Amino acid sequence: MRVEEFFRLIEGCLIVFGLSFTAALTDGPFGIFDKIRTKIASTTKKKWIRTGSQCPICLSCWIGIPVAFLLDGGVVMWASALGFTCVVTSLSPDGSEEE
Repeated sequence: MRVEEFFRLIEGCLIVFGLSFTAALTDGPFGIFDKIRTKIASTTKKKWIRTGSQCPICLSCWIGIPVAFLLDGGVVMWASALGFTCVVTSLSPDGSEEE
């Protein structure tokens, strides 16, 4: 792996983690992510969709696909970004606790 490819992989992981964390756990600019999560929770009957919209790991699975495609990272970048999000989330103070 060349140095440029390594840094692109790190860049992809950080982008996916940042977007997933922001979409799952923060209000976002003008409260947009909170509104989206509230709308999903009030309109869907499927628990996995409601839960997934509030989970950075679940969202990183889906957010990683277009990011990997846009950065020409392929499946390796997608899987790496998902794994990176899993590790960082599990290391956070409240990452392993269920509410």
